[in-house]
Parts: sequence; structure tokens; C-alpha cells
Amino acid sequence: MAYKLMLVPGVLSYSGLVDATRKNPLVIVDSKEVADSIVATGYFSLINSQTNNEIEETGSASSSDFHENKYTETDLKKLSKSEQEKIIIKLAADNEVPQTKNESERIDLILQLQEQEA
Repeated sequence: MAYKLMLVPGVLSYSGLVDATRKNPLVIVDSKEVADSIVATGYFSLINSQTNNEIEETGSASSSDFHENKYTETDLKKLSKSEQEKIIIKLAADNEVPQTKNESERIDLILQLQEQEA
């Protein structure tokens, strides 16, 4: 089974059991024990886990897997701050992740990043 982990917002980079940067915040590991150890550092959050069959069916586990559907302002208002921040990181992909001060700025940024992607 594969486990997707993402560097938490605000952390520039991490080097240890795995390497991640602000530009490449996603990490995939095969072991639950390793995933749990990495999450325990406080620098990563678990995004999801996939069986090997699911990974083969979907091809690579890239950041584009996370945002196939466009978010609306109404959808975004229902999400928590951490969920909104995860979306920003996913949409920013290889770019620097902009910092936001409040929910309104986060929602505006998500909508803007979606438009740039289209």
C-alpha cells in the first residue's frame, strides 16, 4: 500500500526519512510504519493511502490527482482552514505557496489558482 504525505503549510523543507521542499511537498512511501513515523515529526500530514493496484490504475500519483473538480466559493466556505490550505498547496504545485491571512484571502487565492491552471 502506498501512503501520500504532504509537507504542512509554512514549512519550507524537510530532510530526514524523506526529502520534501515547498516546491515539491508531496512524498509517497510504501510502509505504514514509515508513514506514521514521518507524520509523527509534525512536518507532514497524511493525504491518503492507495493499494498498489489503485496506483497502477491511475498511473502516477501526481498532484493533479487531487484537484480534478473545480471548487466554488460556496464549497470552499464549508471547508476548514487546514483543508483550504491543503488545496492551496496542491494547486500551487511547483510554485511558491503564497501566505494568506484569513478565510477570504484563502478562498480568493484558490479561485485564482484554479483559473491560472485552466
